[in-house]
Amino acid sequence: MLEGLDQIDWAALRHAYGPAADVPGDLRALALGGERQAAKALERLYSNIYHQGTRYTATVAAVPFIAEMALARRDRAARCLTLLAAIAQPSVRQMLDMGLASQGYYQEMAGQARARRDCERAEGETYGIGPDVDADVHAAVARALPALLPLFRQSDPAVTAALIELTGQVPQAAGATLPHLRAALGATPDTASDEGVTLAAIRALGQLGQTIERPEVTPDLTALLTPDHSALIRARAAVALCDIGQGQFEPLTEALTAAATIYDQDAARPPGHGWTIPQVARALRPFCAAHGPEIAHRLIKVLPIAAERGVTSTAIVDTLITALLDGAPTQNAFTGRRRSKLGDLDRKALGAIAEHGPWRIADRVYGNFTGQMRGYGLPDTAEGLAHFARKPGFFKRLAGA
Repeated sequence: MLEGLDQIDWAALRHAYGPAADVPGDLRALALGGERQAAKALERLYSNIYHQGTRYTATVAAVPFIAEMALARRDRAARCLTLLAAIAQPSVRQMLDMGLASQGYYQEMAGQARARRDCERAEGETYGIGPDVDADVHAAVARALPALLPLFRQSDPAVTAALIELTGQVPQAAGATLPHLRAALGATPDTASDEGVTLAAIRALGQLGQTIERPEVTPDLTALLTPDHSALIRARAAVALCDIGQGQFEPLTEALTAAATIYDQDAARPPGHGWTIPQVARALRPFCAAHGPEIAHRLIKVLPIAAERGVTSTAIVDTLITALLDGAPTQNAFTGRRRSKLGDLDRKALGAIAEHGPWRIADRVYGNFTGQMRGYGLPDTAEGLAHFARKPGFFKRLAGA
């Protein structure tokens, strides 16, 4: 294991903090050290070669060794696979933004790098970053993936889920990986695999379905919308269908109705992030023009659930405002609007936001949320919004207040 590690001139490569001479030591600690030593090494690798989502020349060189460890150290395979998936993910987002397939993305990024060098000395040459590095990192992960597929035969759900997450970041390999993802969904509810594995497969299918390679995954996801599956699986499948442009209104509104159950199921799973409710709210936005009042009523009921469970509800509030406006743009929508012109549903919704919105985090004002409210043309304090949402008195109504 780690054969060839010392043949690389790591000092000539770069990571987030300069020359990458320390990367071989971290790779050795991850492969051969005790559990505490390996955990610290993994933390340093995230910080050095994947610093806040940035990849470096040292990242490209490290990928084959991380993949090798996933095969050789089964007790650390899940963590190595998760690191590889994280390293590859920004490139997939770039592909989606550019509307390019994998090979087209590689060519485009190489062309961008050449153009920079033709104009002036590229900053990437100094810091070990650049479009060509981003493409090289993803290509390195794609080359490593085929050798990792035998890990699907492992019985450890954590390893299987991490490997599935990785397959979602390599769209050009979908032909080889889709059978494994479909197997992970389970042939029937009685024989379905571990729910964490199923959720990972749903995320991977949704990701692959968005790419230009665009494998046909809609039937796999729609099969998960039946009542035989848990509320969390149905919600995740419905959100994934929206991501690939095949959204269905009813499963999403059912997910809002079961919001408390969904959150409890999701939060109980490692790492317990509880993101499902905002994801469902976001997925409903395209339906606001046709179903605004129904969506608004359901989101009003969801807001206190989100607040009670500590879910950041900015996405819920944004969808609620969009629903009130029947899908119209929200920017400055309430600027200059008089209280007397608010309808009953407007007042109910704004009152719920005033009471349950994320106005504070711990003991500090949540600036992102107050800025969001100003963007709508609404008061940026709970007290101000509650006052705005109240029905004006009789004489003020006569005056058109």
